[in-house]
Amino acid sequence: MESLPAIPAVRFSSRELPRETRMEYLLDFYARVSMGIELEPLVSGEAFQLDLSVQPLSGNAGVGHGSLSPYRARRTPGIVATGNSDGVLLTRFTRRFSFSGHGADDLTLEAGDVLVANFNQPCGYLYPDAGDIQTLWLDRKQLLARAPAFDPDAPAHLDGRRPELALLFAYATAIEHAGIGDGALGQLASMHLADLAGLALGASGDEAEAARAGGQKAARLAAIRADLAADFQNTDLSATSVAQRHGISVRYLQVLFEQSGQTFSDCLLEHRLRFALSQLSDPRCSHLRVADIAFESGFADLTTFNRAFRRRFGDTPSSVRP
Repeated sequence: MESLPAIPAVRFSSRELPRETRMEYLLDFYARVSMGIELEPLVSGEAFQLDLSVQPLSGNAGVGHGSLSPYRARRTPGIVATGNSDGVLLTRFTRRFSFSGHGADDLTLEAGDVLVANFNQPCGYLYPDAGDIQTLWLDRKQLLARAPAFDPDAPAHLDGRRPELALLFAYATAIEHAGIGDGALGQLASMHLADLAGLALGASGDEAEAARAGGQKAARLAAIRADLAADFQNTDLSATSVAQRHGISVRYLQVLFEQSGQTFSDCLLEHRLRFALSQLSDPRCSHLRVADIAFESGFADLTTFNRAFRRRFGDTPSSVRP
């Protein structure tokens, strides 16, 4: 039996909907991603905007991000009773926000801090200012396997400046960009997210060691790959400079790539050659010399570029021009 395709990201934009049906579609969106809520906008009319994207992963895991206008959200006992989520939700917002519920005092979180809360209990969120939000939800059992001392029923307020959280949310972004769904890769990604969250929540001993060997390595590699994709045109880019950016040794950087089946140099070279190929085959770039494109792609000299291009694509740079 053939495996089913991965579930794609679910997106919602209030900008694309008429005002009179906007809230109806928004509540339907939350229901479809198993995050049913009651929502009360704190601004009226056309001023209310909400743009969200959610990527479900395997099991009770997923990642999402978006931008929102001020609003108040509630998970009522009735909504919780009809849901099937057993996930723990992590929320990071670019402005101050607050959380209530779980029998605890209200929590107020500063911009960039992270809330960890059981989404399968009645609770409320208040976003008094417009801003950008990033969320991820994890399977409770997977998270407790990494951090047994963590109480998922007691909301936790984490300092967003902690490096473990920066790595966790960067990895969640990489997962979204890669379009990983709920198949085998989604299952692996959800485990890696649980590893990183477990470290942020105080995993120790064997659990911490296992998390570092799994999710932390995967997240570091994803962050470095994203760095290369954004900065490959920089001719000064090197394993040394990238390792320094990410606070690791050059040897550890090389090990991360070796374990993935590719070297750092090969990954960087592939970005540069793919960019050069796209420029050379684009009629809009026909006025550019081959040398111009080679240097723009990050190559320091034309001879190295020509040799690498022929080896990779089996043709000279000039021959692929329209």
